[in-house]
Order: sequence, then C-alpha cells, then structure tokens
Amino acid sequence: MTNHEKLEYFIEISDKTKKLTKIIIYKISRQIETQNRELTWREKVIFGLARKGFLTFECLEEDARKGRGEAQHHLKTLVECFMYYRWVIQDDSDTNAKLLLAKTCKGKISFFNKNPGYPEKTELSTKWEEFFNNLIHGIKENWNEFEKNH
Repeated sequence: MTNHEKLEYFIEISDKTKKLTKIIIYKISRQIETQNRELTWREKVIFGLARKGFLTFECLEEDARKGRGEAQHHLKTLVECFMYYRWVIQDDSDTNAKLLLAKTCKGKISFFNKNPGYPEKTELSTKWEEFFNNLIHGIKENWNEFEKNH
C-alpha cells in the first residue's frame, strides 16, 4: 500500500469518525436540554475538552490531507486533551475541573502581566483574577499542590 493509499484510507476512517461524533454530540445535547439544569464545572470542562479535541482532530485531518507537517502539532494537542479529559473524569466532584480552569486563568493573568500595553489589560486582568479566585475558593490547598506539580 502506497503512502497516498494509506492517507486515503485514514481519511475515510476520519470522515466516518466525525460523522459518528456529530451524531453523539447531537444526542447528548438534546438529552441535556431536556434535563433543564445548570451543568457542573466538571461537565463544562469535559465538554470543553471534548470539543477542543474534536476541533483539533478536524485540523489534523485538514493538514494531513494537504501533507502539512503541522499535523504533528495537532497530535500533541489531541494527546494533551485526552490526558486532561481522563484526569477530570476520574474525579466525581468539580475539583479537578476547577484546578484545570484555574491553571488556564493563571496563564491568562501571566500574559497580561507580561504585556502591559495590551488593550483593556487592566480590566481583563482583573476579570481573570476574580475568576481565578472564585475557582480556587474552598480548594486552595488542592490548588497549591496542583500548582507545585504542574
């Protein structure tokens, strides 16, 4: 089998995977809508990671179709999403989800601190700080341990 034939084979599998994923997303979305409830932080982060993984998969496929080397970067992102996804679903509470979101907040805060000329820097930095503090409220010890190891 030539490389081109392999690529075509994998793209066919990818197309089928995307179709199945869209069906699953539709069914899960409908089920959540009928429950008429607020999602937990855990659920929001799980869905967010799944969405990021799916969109990254689409980018991977597009770059693979065009023979771009950037496809390797998408594989790294997919693995990272999967690792965080597995870590968040292992915790039945919202703690791991909040810790992961808090890590993201810290990254945003760091960006604004390193870019003082960024438009609306003060307002945005303050909002990210408030969001961070709300997330770690009640789990400060968990955050300190998490931050040490990540």
